[in-house]
Amino acid sequence: RARAEFSDGRVRALTNGGRRDSRRFGLPCTCRHFPISVIFEIARCRRLIFGGGTLLQSETSHRSFVYYASLLLIARLFHKDCILWGNGIGGVKGALEKRLLSLALGGCSYIGLRDMRSLAIARHILKDSAKESAVALEADLAESAESLYSSGERAVHLLRGLFGERMGEIVAAMPRARSSEEDILHLSKMLASEKRRGAKILFIVMNSREDRRICEELARSLGGKTLCGICFGDAVEVLRKCKRAYSMRLHGLVAAHLAGVEFFGFGEDEKIKRYCAERGGAYLSAEEKE
Repeated sequence: RARAEFSDGRVRALTNGGRRDSRRFGLPCTCRHFPISVIFEIARCRRLIFGGGTLLQSETSHRSFVYYASLLLIARLFHKDCILWGNGIGGVKGALEKRLLSLALGGCSYIGLRDMRSLAIARHILKDSAKESAVALEADLAESAESLYSSGERAVHLLRGLFGERMGEIVAAMPRARSSEEDILHLSKMLASEKRRGAKILFIVMNSREDRRICEELARSLGGKTLCGICFGDAVEVLRKCKRAYSMRLHGLVAAHLAGVEFFGFGEDEKIKRYCAERGGAYLSAEEKE
């Protein structure tokens, strides 16, 4: 999207992998863990873009909130244009953090938010300021990029490779490794019930580094299949062929919503609860009985 919006400039990225990500994505990347390199990149850029993610929140990490808010403040000191695209904003604790969030948002020329709670927080923080008009509700970035990636023919090919020509009814699951034992057990019970009704279980690995092992373990215990190493568009097209989807990952829910299938969210993450409430999915807490 940045390349399309700003075709007159070169896009660079701050990533976790630096040179490794440069080779992977085909654009210059700088490791975001090196402060001097990050400040240098901000100093020489024309604008700083936050593309997706609930980066500005201290509910799960005070350190992460300070880091990302500081990037916006540094850009503001260098008089750079700051833009948020499809971001989420979470709660912040204490007067100091609220002031830091206000300063960070106050330096943005556009604040595009992906859910109603984030929109309400931003408007409250910026109320009565000139920047309140810069706040807008927009889709998650993944929702607007879905058509760029895959095709239904490829999805059928992938599924036939796993289940054979007679695929039957398929139910998809997207677990998250860093979930509570209660949520994993609840998901397992729901999938076991689906299997008893004759459905085949497909585990889609949304984050290969974190979730592959838990997907493979659940697939072995439930007699399901695992699909790993696919792009987001592939996930959407595969889900179009499924009956239902259960996800502990936000972008698993986004993919299911785009695919037009019934979806259920699990886990304690507020993003999961909000997305289900705003997009017509069902949120299933670990306390619910089957």
